[in-house]
Amino acid sequence: MKINCLKVGGRTIKTVVAVFLCLLTGVIRKSDTVFYAAIAAILCVQRTSKDSFREAFNREAATVIGGIWGMLVLLFERNVWCAPYEVLRYLFLSMLLIPIINFSVLIK
Repeated sequence: MKINCLKVGGRTIKTVVAVFLCLLTGVIRKSDTVFYAAIAAILCVQRTSKDSFREAFNREAATVIGGIWGMLVLLFERNVWCAPYEVLRYLFLSMLLIPIINFSVLIK
């Protein structure tokens, strides 16, 4: 019976280091959201540093765009129309995904 050694590539090592640094930073800062930073690190690490930076920039831009849309929705709910039932609010929020997705496709 032949046992193959487990190959560990550069991307795997970069991912492990990135997750470790996120977790370590979370411990130092005493943060309770470090888990999300580790997930972002896993998603952003690519084959090359250029691709990793591009992916991180895309995620950052998407976060800013999502924050702006979220602010607009909150302003609308507070000043124009507040759904009387939670189900209507969820339907309204779900329907708002259409312009958000279309906007994302447009700027890409």
